[in-house]
Formats: sequence, structure tokens, C-alpha cells
Amino acid sequence: MSTQCGSFEVFCPCSEPLNSSSKDPSTLSNEIDLPYTLKDPYTFHPLNSLNFCSNCNQIKCRRCIESEIVLKFCPNCMEEASPDSDIRHCPRNCLMCPVCELTLDVSTVRTIEGNSDHISLQCTSCDYAYTSTQGHRSDKHSPLKQIYKDIKQPSDVNERFLQLEKYFSSNANDPNSTQPPELMKTRRDKTLLSESSILQELDDSSSTHRTVPQLPKIIPMITKTSKRCKACREMIMKPEVSSGSVRFYKLSNAFDQLPTLKLFRIKDEHVILLKSFLDKDVTITLTSFDNGLFFPLTEAVITAKCQDKSFKGFLKSASLLEINNWNSKAGRIEKMTRKPLVVNDSIDAVIEQGEGFVAIPVKLGETDSNPDSDTETGIETLSDETEKPLRSYVFLLKIAPADSTEFGYFMKLTV
Repeated sequence: MSTQCGSFEVFCPCSEPLNSSSKDPSTLSNEIDLPYTLKDPYTFHPLNSLNFCSNCNQIKCRRCIESEIVLKFCPNCMEEASPDSDIRHCPRNCLMCPVCELTLDVSTVRTIEGNSDHISLQCTSCDYAYTSTQGHRSDKHSPLKQIYKDIKQPSDVNERFLQLEKYFSSNANDPNSTQPPELMKTRRDKTLLSESSILQELDDSSSTHRTVPQLPKIIPMITKTSKRCKACREMIMKPEVSSGSVRFYKLSNAFDQLPTLKLFRIKDEHVILLKSFLDKDVTITLTSFDNGLFFPLTEAVITAKCQDKSFKGFLKSASLLEINNWNSKAGRIEKMTRKPLVVNDSIDAVIEQGEGFVAIPVKLGETDSNPDSDTETGIETLSDETEKPLRSYVFLLKIAPADSTEFGYFMKLTV
């Protein structure tokens, strides 16, 4: 039985200073200088949040790209607005529940007299309901206008403020008064003594007033954005400018170009599963920069992905490490047709290989680095779920697709 554990993050060198250099070059292997910002946790990102620039042949994080709004629209009625406009909320009376934030149903309620109508808003998910207190006579009504009329009504808070204003105005000292200062001071002292009793009476009276109902919210506009590389100005992502379309003219995500990594534990051994979504073979090379991380096999080949898009092709592109966690009939049948995985301490070869994936062994141990010292690797953090601290290992992953340029990037394994 295999259990997935750990997480992988990709390093983006966009925050690297131009004059960066390693503090101790003699400790580096393969004459590769570690980046200066490799110890910064904010330079590591999940693979699914990154883009890839084919022109620069580099990974791009949110700091490396320039976003531009190409369309604003309401997610409820699909009303579109210009990207340069100042409209932030739907202008077509689309309201949502302030409790569960779902769309409200709008209806008209006729009064008993029959001379005016009220707007009724009802949530289909929770018990929230709102009815306007001000009626209207026109045939074409607007829920926003009715809610605005309710807000403009004299509320309990406004009435209490007017009472306080009237009270203090009647007891204010006249600046043109010729009374002696001693008498004026005595009047001020009496006013301060009676102030607490007056305020208490106002508080008691306001507590019996009705509570103001919670007003519905206007649905905010959402946007479609395009992404452009800041270095070469190449377009990375460009969506179709239409509120009802989910197509992209161009889309370059990092997980479409780079292999995904997963760590599995089988008894006391660990295995890394690498999967590629490219239509060609990819040669990978792993280089560790931590004494606690060791790769018995540093080079492997990931074959092209399976071209069969049926369920049978999906099973072919799934590793037995993943199938072991499936609780389905298809998973049980597929496990019977495959050879069981053999993982032990002495294996230094490919554990499993299929269409679009390869599994290689990895050995994890205690790092020699001190987590409290100023080092690039050996990072130690505390886990909220367990008392055992998390360990982070930094390594270099080089990929060489067939008939393409080789490039590499740093990754961090946290387990």
C-alpha cells in the first residue's frame, strides 16, 4: 500500500539580485552557484500557479508577468462592461444574499390597497428574505431604487441622533450671556450630572425599536485578464473576449510543459513519481544539494503521454502508486493485471515506468544543516497537525525534451 506524502514547490529566480553570488562556493557541487534568494520561502510556488514563457524558456510567477483586464462582466446576467470603465458592480439589479452570497429571486408584492407595489427578495438557499418598505406606482420597477429609498428613510439611529442634538442644543451656554462665571460653571456641572440619566433614557427607548434588516448585496463584476511576460513582452495567456466563452486564444501553463512530482511512501521507503503531459520523450536529471536527500538514480526518461483519450488510455497513464489508493472496481481490476512494486533499500533503478510517467527511488534522512543558521537549505518549519517539524530539501531538476532546448530549475521538497 502506497501513501502520498510531502509537497513540491518550484523556485522562481525573478527576485534574484543582479550581483548575487554564493557565500561559500567551495561547498557547492557540480560547480553550480546556488541562488541568493533560495532561502526565501516566498520565491517557491506550487506548479499549478505558474506560467511558462516559450520565448524565454523560463518559468514565470505572478511577479514575472503583467496582467491586463480585457473584459468586465456580471457572473449572473453576463452583462458586459468596458475594461476601462469604473463600473464595479452589476448595473442590472443583480443582487445576492448577504448570508450565503447566492443570487436572490426578485418578485413584486401588491399591497392590500392595490395602489402600490413592494419589492420582495427571497434566497433559495437559506431563510433570508427582504421586502422593501416603500412602495412604487410605476410599471417598471427597480429593486436597487427601492432599497435606496429604504436606506434614505429616517431610521432609529437617525431619530436618536436628532434627540441628542436637540437635548444638547437646549442646554448649551449662550456665548452672549452676561451671567457670572461661577453661575455658568454651576449650570455646566448640573448638565453633566443629568447627562448620564438622559442618555440612559434614550438607550432604554431605543432598545424597544425595531432592528434594521440586513440589506442585500450587489453582485460585483468579475474580469477576464490577459498575461504578458515582462522580459520579452510575449503574450502568455489571452482569453476570448466574451462573457459566455471559456476558450483561450493562447494559454501556456507551467504544468503543461513541466513534469509534475509526487512523493509516495511504501513502508519505510520513499518513491518519487514524475508525470509529463508532453507528446514527446523527456529526459530528466536530478541533483541534490542537501546531505539529507539522496537520489540512487539521477537520470531517467519519461515517455510521451498516452494518446488514447478513452478510459482505457487513462488507466494506462496511471501509476500503480496512484491506483493503490483507488477504492473502485476499475482500480481493483487494474491492480490484478500489473506486477507488484518492489521497493527496498538496495534498489537503484526505475521502479515503474509507463506512458507519460516514471517512478524512481529517493532516500530521505536528517539534514546536516542547522535550521537556525543562515543557510540556503535545511529549512525547518513546525507543523500545526503534528509535533514533528517539517523538513525541506532543495534539489535541481533538469529536463531535456526531445528536439528542444534543455533547461533546469530548483525545487523544494517539504515532508
